[in-house]
Order: sequence, then structure tokens, then C-alpha cells
Amino acid sequence: MDLRDFVSTLARWWHLTLITLLAAIGAGIGLFNATSPTYTANSTVLLMPPKAVLVQAQADKSQYAPNNPLLYLDTLTNSRDVLVRNLSSKDVQDFLEKQQPATTTTVSGDMTSNSPLIIVKSTGSSEAAALSAMKAVDALVPYKLKSMQDEMDIQPLQRISSMVVTADTKATASSKKQLELGIVGFALVLLLGLGLIALLDQLRTRRLAKAGTMQTAALSTDEAAPAVQAAQVGASAAASATTAAAKNVRKGNRA
Repeated sequence: MDLRDFVSTLARWWHLTLITLLAAIGAGIGLFNATSPTYTANSTVLLMPPKAVLVQAQADKSQYAPNNPLLYLDTLTNSRDVLVRNLSSKDVQDFLEKQQPATTTTVSGDMTSNSPLIIVKSTGSSEAAALSAMKAVDALVPYKLKSMQDEMDIQPLQRISSMVVTADTKATASSKKQLELGIVGFALVLLLGLGLIALLDQLRTRRLAKAGTMQTAALSTDEAAPAVQAAQVGASAAASATTAAAKNVRKGNRA
């Protein structure tokens, strides 16, 4: 079916086409309104070097060493990666899911920076859920750091610490999921409606073709009827002539 035939079919069934279009729009709007927007909250956590690093740097009198932990961050990227792997484990994710149902959290390292930054992203069906999940992960960072360093029996002066650098106070709403479901609903109803129209049009075409065939056969029968009647009349006349001739012959024989 080319475009011209398709348009002709829609025009022929314009009432069903209009109903299908309205139903598709209604389905799309309905699914859009029935789906809640998705909320996202983000935070950034920075790993801080141990105090022993600063003490050792200042003990070296041969060069100037500022007493500023932010100047010694480049040595913690490996530690950050280990911590990110721990926070991304299935056990931790299952724990967070139980604490914050209907939320999704991701933890990753900031690969655009040389600093040991950890990016936390939480997604939920409500603003409160997204913010709560983000705060739960932020609170897990120092807990996991302490737990890992306790297992290795790290001394207090040599322990890595953490601090929250940025944290959203309001989650960002996204309508992407709503739009996706709305488009799916619209397209599904539209395709079903157009399929029904195509099926009805095919049935109509077959019915018209069948009716045309029957009409042609009837016309052929009507046209052939006079010839049949003429043949029948001729046959009757021939039979009558034959009978008359036979009677004459019998009379002649008797005479």
C-alpha cells in the first residue's frame, strides 16, 4: 500500500480515523499524567589525606611545606577508586535499597579531576526520597572508610578522612520517563487503530470484489438465456418436423 492508497483509506474511514487519533492522544496524556516525574539529587565527597602526611612534610626542613591538606590530594586517587568499588558493591546497594525503597543510587569517581572526588547520584520517585538516598550514601562514605581502615589496623594519624563538598538541597525533577511512557501509549493506540482500519478496508475490498464477481456471473447468465431459449425452440421445431415427416412416410406406405 503506497501513500496515496493509505491516505485514501483513511479518508474513506474518516470517522474511525478521527476516533483513533483522539483515543491515541487520550492514552498518551493519560499515561503522562499517571506517571510521576523522576527526581535526581547529586553530591560530591572529597577524600582528605591523613594528618601524618602534613606532619611528615613539615618535618622536612629542606623545603617549604604548607600546612594545608588540600595541597596533598593527588596521592588519594587509588584510595578513592577502592572506596568507590566498595560503595558500588551489591551488598551496599541492597542495603541502600532497603533503607530507601524506590530509589536508585550510583557512586563514581570524578574522572575529570585529579582530586579524589566521589560523585553521588540518587534518583527517586519523589524529591524527599532522592534527597534522603543521597544523604544516606554521603553518610556511608566515612563509615566505610573507618570500617576498611579498622580492618587494616591503621593508626589515627595515618587515616584517610572525608568531607562533603557539595550537596543538593533540592532535587531536580525530570519528565523524561513521563514523556517516554506518553509517547509509547500514543503510538501503541495509534498503531492498533490504524491496523483495525486497514483490516476493515481489506474486508470491504474483498466483499466488493465478491459482489462484483457474482454480478458479472449473473449478467453472463442473463445474456446467455436468449440463445438457450432460441436453441430450445429450434430443437422443438426440428423434432416437430421430424415427427411430421415420419407420419407422412407411414401414410405413404399404407397407400
